[in-house]
Amino acid sequence: MTLRYGGSLPRPQIMWDGLDLVNALRTPVPTDELVHDVCELLCILLKSDKHYWHATLNRFFEAFTPTWKSLVREGKISDAASMWIHVLSSVRAWENRSGNLIHKGTPYYFLGATYLYGYDFDRGLRYIFDAFEEDKRATSGDPTLYKAMPAYKVASLIDQPDNYLYPELVLPARIRIDGFLKEYRSRSGSTMQMADFESKFLSNSVFEIQKFFFVYSLLETIKHEATWEPGSVRNEFSEMRNRDLLFDLCIVVDEILRVRFPPATFISAGVFNLCRSKGWVTLDSNSTQLNQNLNPKVAEFPPTPTPRPDVVVPTLLDRTMTYRGAHLSQEMSWMLLAWHLRNYAAHDLSPQGVLVKRHNEITQALMNALFTAIE
Repeated sequence: MTLRYGGSLPRPQIMWDGLDLVNALRTPVPTDELVHDVCELLCILLKSDKHYWHATLNRFFEAFTPTWKSLVREGKISDAASMWIHVLSSVRAWENRSGNLIHKGTPYYFLGATYLYGYDFDRGLRYIFDAFEEDKRATSGDPTLYKAMPAYKVASLIDQPDNYLYPELVLPARIRIDGFLKEYRSRSGSTMQMADFESKFLSNSVFEIQKFFFVYSLLETIKHEATWEPGSVRNEFSEMRNRDLLFDLCIVVDEILRVRFPPATFISAGVFNLCRSKGWVTLDSNSTQLNQNLNPKVAEFPPTPTPRPDVVVPTLLDRTMTYRGAHLSQEMSWMLLAWHLRNYAAHDLSPQGVLVKRHNEITQALMNALFTAIE
């Protein structure tokens, strides 16, 4: 193993057995031995020149990307993932033996990207968050540093096209949010734009955990809808699957309300407090009274059995539900829908056809509830 850096070289050059590392990796090489030698080299370099240590670290992991890109282009997602898993396993084995640590943000990022390209958002985002945690550790938790890293930018849908996953992942998600916002503005009279959504939510440290789960839920929804076959027959599994997707959006709304209206323990209290703050509810003192004055009711206390979505959801989407004999405002109907589906999905597996038949309307309404909760 030889490292050349400084002088006229714009970037460090890692040599393995006389070959540039990128070319060496195109030949059969003992990966474990190679990783061991590079890690030892990096350990020595860190003590003498931290600037070149960081540049060499990036150069090392980047050397694997030509092979990775080729595998991804050929649709060999499993092979591409296995390559990064092997690299990470070798690095961790060296860490365990030596007692030293190597910053593994780059391989975690590309392993996450591999699964995301394969539409496995559960595993993909898990490794993106591993990269995020690596970045936080390497920067001693300084948000001005780790928030500038690629992993955080993906998890937060930051509008920076130079991020590797921006075209495939971030941009489609932002376009979808912008579409939701346009519909929300047309129905509510709100002036909220994408920049407002970013400042109030995506880049608001108060909602950091809620933001991350929202991004995951949004990507899952986009993937799920993209796999539907037009005209396919509705079945009970699809009804229950939609229930999970909608439940996740309700959880985000619930969590935002908990932050905004402490100590709201349940979504019922959060919705009631928001409605009272907006002046939509003036005669009721708590969520139980509000629910009792709805026709039909959105929940029962205790929460099981919950009124069926096939009965309640259409009255909220069509605005035929009444409160004290009068029809609901548009915004109040969205909040009550989040309350109703949050309780139903948490306590009841019974398939409900409306969750498929009117899925797009429900998703938009829940996004409207999220926007209303943020505003």
